[in-house]
Amino acid sequence: AKYPFDVQVCLITVTSYKFSEEALRLEWLPEAVSELEGIHDQQPNYEFNVEWDNISTKYWCTNCSFPPASMGRARIVLARRYALHVLKVYIPSALFVAVAWASFFWPPDVIPGRTVLVITSLLTVMSMYAAVGYRGPETSYVKAVDVWLFICIVLVVLTLFQFAVVITIQRKKKE
Repeated sequence: AKYPFDVQVCLITVTSYKFSEEALRLEWLPEAVSELEGIHDQQPNYEFNVEWDNISTKYWCTNCSFPPASMGRARIVLARRYALHVLKVYIPSALFVAVAWASFFWPPDVIPGRTVLVITSLLTVMSMYAAVGYRGPETSYVKAVDVWLFICIVLVVLTLFQFAVVITIQRKKKE
C-alpha cells in the first residue's frame, strides 16, 4: 500500500529436521557469504541490505517434538529507491494542480483560457494516473501513488467545478 515508498523483507531459513544441534551446527561463514555481488547492477531500483543470523535452538524451538536443530537465516531487505518516482510523478502532478489553481487568479471573463488550462491539467494528470497504473506493479490493493494521483485529479476537477460556479454567478449578475 506504500508503493513507491515500500520496503520488502525476504527471509531465507536453512535448518535440519533430522540432525540435532549437537550433530549438525549450521553457521554462515563470513568468508563464504558474499553480499550478493552484482545484484545492484541487476536491480538498480532497490537498496539492498542483507543480515546473516546464526540462531541457536534455544531461541526458536521450545517443546519441539523433533530434535532441536541449529538454524541459519538470511534476512534480505529491499528498499525501493523512490527519487525517480518523486521526480517523474509526484512533483509534476503537484505542478499541474498548481497550474490549474493558477486559473483562480485569472479574471472570470477569460472563459476559453481558463477552460483550456484546467481541462489540459485534468487530462495530463489523468494520463499520468493511467501511465503509473500501467507501468507500476500489479497489486490487489490501493498504492500510495494511486491515492496521490486520485487526490490530484479531484483537486483539478474541483477547480473546474469552481470555475463553473463562478461563470454561473457571473451570468446571474448580468441578468
